[in-house]
Amino acid sequence: LGTFQQLGPFTALNLSNLTITGTMELTNMYQFNTSMIVYVGGTLRHKSNNASHEYNITFTAQNVTVASGGKITAEGRGYPRGALTQAGSGPGGGGGEAGDSVAGGGSHGGYGAMGVTASALRVYGSISNPRDLGSAGGSDNGELGGNGGGAIFINATDTLNNSGFIDANGTNGVLSAGGGGAGGSILIHANTIKGNGKFDARGGQNAYTAARSGGGGRIAVHYNESQFTGTLNANGGVQGTATGNGGGGTVFRKARNSSFVQLIIDNGGSGGSLAFTEINETLGLDNETTEIIIGANAIVNLTGSFNAPYLKNLSVLGTFQQLGPFTALNLSNLTITGTMELTNMYQFNTS
Repeated sequence: LGTFQQLGPFTALNLSNLTITGTMELTNMYQFNTSMIVYVGGTLRHKSNNASHEYNITFTAQNVTVASGGKITAEGRGYPRGALTQAGSGPGGGGGEAGDSVAGGGSHGGYGAMGVTASALRVYGSISNPRDLGSAGGSDNGELGGNGGGAIFINATDTLNNSGFIDANGTNGVLSAGGGGAGGSILIHANTIKGNGKFDARGGQNAYTAARSGGGGRIAVHYNESQFTGTLNANGGVQGTATGNGGGGTVFRKARNSSFVQLIIDNGGSGGSLAFTEINETLGLDNETTEIIIGANAIVNLTGSFNAPYLKNLSVLGTFQQLGPFTALNLSNLTITGTMELTNMYQFNTS
């Protein structure tokens, strides 16, 4: 009901009910009963990470309920920002700036917007099995970047009811020049998922319109039955200008008892040429995917080989650039209301 910080090893293998109406903070040294009942009306979070991935939320339970007003959060608890003038930590840390300039946003599922002189680093992690932290934004000589989002993995063997908030957002850069942190990871396995809440792994932004935002993170939900009516959002941070917006992250949904496997890449604001979303098989692009939706503000580059034998529907509302080999011999519907650019390395269904 108050605040509980788990700093030492904690083993509770016969725990039946975990009820949180205050705040509970976990590290990486805990073991719980895998058939417990979890109710979150307050806040469940993990400890903030340092320059390596040490802490996350990972547990198995029979039923998990996040009530209205409750949250399971890893916001800003991923890779941390560095010192002044330094790049953000993490594999996709935003570039730092030695002068009074604009630092870059962190990358993860989508690229962070590049700073004035430093280039974006790289995207990483898995589209279908995300477990990584988001990278931090860079700092200039007077203003710090934002932290990346942390990582959440919940395995509900019966029901996950999210009527509150489950998030791994990156945090905003400080003042006018700190780069936003990238969104982290949310991975859900559940027999049944329901509720009207939110899953968020968004990139951080900055109130200053010339600053650079972080890229979106990654969300993946695997289930047998879905009654969920809420939202899933892995957008990059939005600045209002194409040069400042982060690239969209990835939202993956897979129905384990049917053939429905969907990948959505969307964004709150166009990333222009400085921030986009990269997809390929090395980034966990599931070849059982049946539907891909590229939202109106998203810029997606297929940078490696992708053989999609089950892909039925491809909707391009934004921009899709096919740079690597792309085979979709069972594609039924190709809908383009945005822009699709092809090379010579593609094969589609002739009917």
